[in-house]
Amino acid sequence: MKISIISKFCETLDLGMRLQDEGNDVTIYTLTEGESTVGKGLIPIKKKVGGLDADLIINDDVFLGDTSDKLRKEGKSVIGGSEITDRLENDREFGYNIMRACGISVPKSENFTDFKKGIEFVIKNSDKRYVFKPHGQRDRERTHVSTDTEEMIAMMEYFQKMWKGEVAFELQEFVEGIEMAIGGWFNGTSFCKQVLPNFEHKKLMNGEIGPNTGEMGTVMCYRTHSKLYQETLAKAEAFLRTTDYRGFIDVACIVNKDRAYGLEWTTRFGYPTIHIQDEVHKKGSWTKFLCQLSQGLTDEVPVDTSKWTVGVAYCSLPWPLHNASKEFQDKPVFMPEDMEHIHLRDIWLDKDQYKQTGLMGYICVCTGSDINLKVAKEKAYTVLHSINIPGGFYRTDIGDKVIENLPLLKSWGWIK
Repeated sequence: MKISIISKFCETLDLGMRLQDEGNDVTIYTLTEGESTVGKGLIPIKKKVGGLDADLIINDDVFLGDTSDKLRKEGKSVIGGSEITDRLENDREFGYNIMRACGISVPKSENFTDFKKGIEFVIKNSDKRYVFKPHGQRDRERTHVSTDTEEMIAMMEYFQKMWKGEVAFELQEFVEGIEMAIGGWFNGTSFCKQVLPNFEHKKLMNGEIGPNTGEMGTVMCYRTHSKLYQETLAKAEAFLRTTDYRGFIDVACIVNKDRAYGLEWTTRFGYPTIHIQDEVHKKGSWTKFLCQLSQGLTDEVPVDTSKWTVGVAYCSLPWPLHNASKEFQDKPVFMPEDMEHIHLRDIWLDKDQYKQTGLMGYICVCTGSDINLKVAKEKAYTVLHSINIPGGFYRTDIGDKVIENLPLLKSWGWIK
């Protein structure tokens, strides 16, 4: 089968390689110049978009929804967003309005296009804590959870100085609770039966310290029943049916004893979520599943629902920044012979030597699974310790907070 992946940052390298291993003719078309060497020597990589005559086309990021819409109208099998679902992620106000219209609870928030008015609002409501969130896909380090009014004002003054382009942000009331997310595969009509509660670890260092990153690790578990799914994604099913979306959708939430609040949509593959999912997908199942999903012919995800899965990111400078400096290119990376639980990202193969490339230094994700979460974590770190990235770094506490919070989450009914 001929499969074309249209990729913003080549973050689907691992999925492409899994599809290639299943016997498919796979090509990744990379849209970002600095990522055009990612995957070299491992899978066919091309800079100029093409391959739209493929049997299956995968658009792996937001901003590609209009392309997906056009291709679907032409009768193509497409995994990826639509113009409307791109807006769910890129336009926070629109995303929240859809959540409210679907009956999903959201924290109170105010939108601004002027920092002065935003600061005045914070001063006027000094009895409350706020979270500053930029609209669109701006740098993640500009999201800030304040401890008090004085701190928020100082950070907003700082953001104002560094801001470039159109100003658009929101101030969201802080909600006490535990962060978790729920994801599912949508076939154009309905969600598949198996859904994915998951827990992201965004901060760079142990204990959720340091700058926000794309992701340092995630804990997840496919389940056939989920209270969180019923309170969020299930309520959006009728709306999503109007968008012709085919693929994975995730809603980040804050949950407490009484309620789940939707925080944001991810209307694409999550990274590294898609890599970690592979750990419990039945071997050799990706091709059939994605093809059937794109055509609306399945409501089953071929996964093991009995196990927890843990994924840990192994990174190198310039992560968590995006920096294409030659200083970070071609650093040798030493991989073991067994690569089954290693999911590659910013890397290429020079003859027999793996080397760092790309913009980010997000080298790979190591995974492990087990019915026991602690054991799943141990397995993931055993895989990680088989790799040597000179000067590389990773968190050592992925999963610990989830283990700590599980009794409370179970008592609230958010997870089984």
